[in-house]
Amino acid sequence: MTFVRRQQSTRSASEKAFRTSRCADAPRGFKFTGCLRYYERDRPLTGTKNMGRAALAMIASFALSMLGSTAVLAAPEAEVERVLSLEQAPPGVVFEVVSGNPDALIDVVPRVSLYAERLRARFANLPVAVVTHGTEQFSLLSSEAENYAELHAQIQSLTRERGVDVHVCGTHASWRNKAPGDFPEYVDVVAAGPATVNDYRALGYIVIVF
Repeated sequence: MTFVRRQQSTRSASEKAFRTSRCADAPRGFKFTGCLRYYERDRPLTGTKNMGRAALAMIASFALSMLGSTAVLAAPEAEVERVLSLEQAPPGVVFEVVSGNPDALIDVVPRVSLYAERLRARFANLPVAVVTHGTEQFSLLSSEAENYAELHAQIQSLTRERGVDVHVCGTHASWRNKAPGDFPEYVDVVAAGPATVNDYRALGYIVIVF
């Protein structure tokens, strides 16, 4: 058996990037490599040790994705029920949406509408907001209004009739060369989706993640 000696890495600091945000898309030229939002240049790994690490990373990533998918399906409903069981109303509730699925809001928005109705039946005038900052946010572009006509109608109903603020991430939008003016007026473009979630959390809002 022949072993190949692993060459010392020559990657510079500019070839690696760490993102603290939970936005779903990696910057151009980078690939997503784990749940800590670590991005690395998309280049093949060489050497037996690196190949072993890659295999372990793939197995771990798959296991985490399977566990995560189950948690995501159960968490929103369970969290809403928990809020409904409170004796006193919280300062508000914010629904955080971050997904790699461009059609995710088709399923999420009707559920948010239902949850908002139930929450306000329990706590009158409870402030409710939505922060979407994954790939799904691009379905809310003005240019997508025809392709996602029903979704846009539901968003308008949430914002105009039910008083639910809907925010998208301006930083993520800029990665695709999209500006605030590329979204309709019934969608609020914030500087950074994760920071906006933290702002709501600081105000005492309960964060429910999809």
